[in-house]
Amino acid sequence: MVHLGVLQDGGMIVSLQQPNPHQCLQAIDTYGITRLYTVPSTLKHLTTADSGYDLSTLESVYCGAAPLKRTIAAAFTERFGIQVYQGYGMTETTGLTHVEVEPGDPTSVGVLLPNTEGKITDPHTGDILPDGDRGELCIKGPQVMKGYHGNRNATLDVIDQDGWFHTGDLARVSGDGRIVVEGRLEDVIRCRDIPVFPAEVENFLQNHPDVEDSAVIGVPDTQSGEVLKAFVVKSNGSTVSQSDIQEFVEANLDTHKHLRGGVEFLDQIPRSPTGQIIRWVLKKKA
Repeated sequence: MVHLGVLQDGGMIVSLQQPNPHQCLQAIDTYGITRLYTVPSTLKHLTTADSGYDLSTLESVYCGAAPLKRTIAAAFTERFGIQVYQGYGMTETTGLTHVEVEPGDPTSVGVLLPNTEGKITDPHTGDILPDGDRGELCIKGPQVMKGYHGNRNATLDVIDQDGWFHTGDLARVSGDGRIVVEGRLEDVIRCRDIPVFPAEVENFLQNHPDVEDSAVIGVPDTQSGEVLKAFVVKSNGSTVSQSDIQEFVEANLDTHKHLRGGVEFLDQIPRSPTGQIIRWVLKKKA
């Protein structure tokens, strides 16, 4: 849908299959790209890639498919002087439902598209929540699918009788009315019955100078129900230890967010092509 809009406006599209940072930079230089659509993992690599390319034509960058960390957006803007915008959508909404339209919080996915309605609800009661409270993002609009083909039960699980599509994503409305998506409902960790959002701890771990990438999951615990376990990719040349990471969290975050499930170092966090953490692989490993 995004591509059709570009073509309708007389634009040219350059599509790269499984691009690496240098291919992206070369394409921007060669074709005079003005707008880049990408995913967080690619954006992160672009911030550290050696660049001798001319990026003067690039006006804006749109990032989607997975939550964008503030640190990645800030690093890209600092290096290239270009604002990063987020958008939000799902396959079930045939593309976008939200898009950021002006500079602001880089973690926000922006505002609703025209003719689209949205609400944040309590996933247990269905009640609409006040601004600032986390809940399930629900969407209603002409772009929402009619249903899963040949699977009525699955359709009824996500589209209610009033036509609202339940995305399964946790989100909140920020102070200026924009939407911030903070993860999946199914990924929430309950430590002593207190909900912990993995993305919050993952984003915090990114502040550690020796952490290149991270992922957090819940592991069973007889006393707390679940405790947090972190998988960490070290920065090049780092000698940081597991206890160093745990102490970093303990000194700054609430007790129920401590990494009592341990820290495990990996060469790479398993991610989908769009940059989403494949948590079931980590759960199986744990």
